[in-house]
Formats: sequence, structure tokens, C-alpha cells
Amino acid sequence: MKIPHSRPILVSFGLASTALVMCALLLLEWKDGTAAVESFEWVSHTLEVQRELATVEAKMSEAESGQRGYLLTGQPAFLGPFTTAAKDVRARFANLRHLVGDNSGQRLRLQAVEALSLAKLAEFDSTIKLERAGKRDAAVGIVRTTHSDSTMTSIRYGLQALTDEEGKASFPVSLGNLPIAGIAGDQQAALFGQ
Repeated sequence: MKIPHSRPILVSFGLASTALVMCALLLLEWKDGTAAVESFEWVSHTLEVQRELATVEAKMSEAESGQRGYLLTGQPAFLGPFTTAAKDVRARFANLRHLVGDNSGQRLRLQAVEALSLAKLAEFDSTIKLERAGKRDAAVGIVRTTHSDSTMTSIRYGLQALTDEEGKASFPVSLGNLPIAGIAGDQQAALFGQ
């Protein structure tokens, strides 16, 4: 016995079910796509911060090299790279303040490293002024102090701590949206230090 009009009802039910499943899949894809975009944005932000930090370290080394080159030779040609690097360090710190402005811990670490870096740049500048005034021995004496060397070491450690912390901040976000086959969440945490 056939139920009249059952075929159109079944077809309608099948189409409605298919449409419902497609909407659910589309919603899941949109949600995952949004999460992937957010993850990508966090990773991009982290890489930008880390690139700026690496540039600050490189420019501080360039400034130090320019200062020392000038003190050793007395040739003003070394002052060009020093001046350019010092300006660039200040600009990079301004950008970094903007980039880490939403993270109070990173902001505090950055303030400490920036203060050390600006003090070091002032020291470079003071030794250059001493050399220009004919007081090379006094300038070289400042460079030879352990305080002078330890300040650069502290700057490098501070920049590395900022870089490491920035990587930790984005790692769970980027990892959390990528399925790692066969590894449960607690195993991922143990494996990746989360």
C-alpha cells in the first residue's frame, strides 16, 4: 500500500535535512575560518614584535660599533652609522610601545629595556663628546668599565626575555587552532610546555 504524496514529502524532508546539514557545516567552517584568521593575526603580531626587538638589538650593536670605531680611530666616518642607529633605536621603541600596549607585562619589560637602551645611547654620546674634546683616555676608560659592558648585556637579556615572552603569548593561540592528530590536549600541553 502506498501513501499518497509520500515521495514529495520524503524529497522535501531530504532537501531540508541536507540544507540543515549544509548550514551547520557552513557555520562550523566559518567559525573555524574566523579562528584561523584570528590565530594568523596573533602570529603575525608576534612576529612583528619579535622582528622589531631583533632590530633594536642589531641597531644597539651598530651604535656601539660606531662609537667604538670613532674612539679607536678618531675618524668621523664612524659617527654616521652611530647616529643613524641611535635614531632608529628610538623609532623602534616608539613602535614597540604601540605594539605591546595591550600587554601590561610586556609593556613593563619594554619600559625597563628602553630605559637601559636610552641610558646606553647617552653613554655612547658622552664618550663621543669626550673624544671630540680631546679626552680620549677618559672616553676609553668609560668603555672599559664593567658597568658599561654589563649594561649592554642587560639590554640583550631584556630584549631576549621580551622576545621569548612574546612567543609564549602567541604559541597557545596558534597551536590551539591546529589539530594535532593523535595528541590529546593535556599531552599537547606537556609536549609544548603550555
